[in-house]
Amino acid sequence: MTTPTPLLNNNQNQSVAIDCRDLAMKMALKKGTPNEKRQWLKLTLYACQTINSIHNSMDQQKVTAQLEVIKLAIGKNI
Repeated sequence: MTTPTPLLNNNQNQSVAIDCRDLAMKMALKKGTPNEKRQWLKLTLYACQTINSIHNSMDQQKVTAQLEVIKLAIGKNI
């Protein structure tokens, strides 16, 4: 079980979301089955949506929850 991400400020959340987006995109570009690539691309899109949420929302709990989902998916290699 992963440790919950502490509530971060918007700049820290954005940095984490960008790192996750970049890693997911990197994984999508690696060799793999079409289904694996599709899953990584979905995660990339979700990370982009999280970045957008950071810009449009002051609800840090929502953003932190989104980051938890992304980090969990990356940690399990989807």
